[in-house]
Amino acid sequence: MVAMSLDKLTNKQRRFVEEYCGDCKYNATKAAIAAGYAEKNAGITASKNLRKEVIKNAIREFMDVLTEKSIVTREMIVEGMLEIAKSTESNETARLAAWKALSDFTGGFDANKQKVEHSGGIDLSGKTEEELVDIIRGSGYSEDED
Repeated sequence: MVAMSLDKLTNKQRRFVEEYCGDCKYNATKAAIAAGYAEKNAGITASKNLRKEVIKNAIREFMDVLTEKSIVTREMIVEGMLEIAKSTESNETARLAAWKALSDFTGGFDANKQKVEHSGGIDLSGKTEEELVDIIRGSGYSEDED
């Protein structure tokens, strides 16, 4: 599909399309310079190129192919993070990071966030689940307060 449109272009035009859709990130002047057009007139040349039907078609087809090759859907991202979060084979850090990413991705608990003032932190690293429960109980937290 892209080969058909690219075959109709000169070498510089082909390079312009590749640069425009690639490293130059849709900056036509930079793409013209990278393609080998004179820097002095690169803006004019870029503008002219973008108005040519054959180049517009080549850009469209080039982008279609890039999109097909790189598509990752939201569902794929969520499924992958969820798989890591629930996996017993993932380490704890990976599972927590996946749950955090899922929370951030889905909007998390923003509506419920509250600013809490405190005098310092509690080092929870290396604590067992039982020790963490004891710390929570000792803090005055009660599940009935939810």
